Amino acid sequence: MERDQLARPAAGAEETAAIRRPILELTDVAKSFTSGPLWHRRRVPVLRGVTLAVRSGELVGLAGENGAGKSTVMQIVVGLIGSDSGRVEHSGRLGYCPSNPCCGTS
Repeated sequence: MERDQLARPAAGAEETAAIRRPILELTDVAKSFTSGPLWHRRRVPVLRGVTLAVRSGELVGLAGENGAGKSTVMQIVVGLIGSDSGRVEHSGRLGYCPSNPCCGTS
């Protein structure tokens, strides 16, 4: 085997690295909402430190108890609401089908 061949990366190594790069990444995402009457408003934290990386080909389920923040995470991911802090990055298009669709109803 020639010395050049030993130094070169295997064919497709760049493609493999691109596949392993996350297509969706959340880093330390936090969100809180305001609650209570006007004279006694308070901030209620609903998400703290959410971190997630999804790579091409992975199948991910988001599970948790009622009120755990699953819908809030998804709304932040697709851009319906903003996070208070943290970072959300994605490549390509994202879709979201809420459990109670509200579009086109009267």
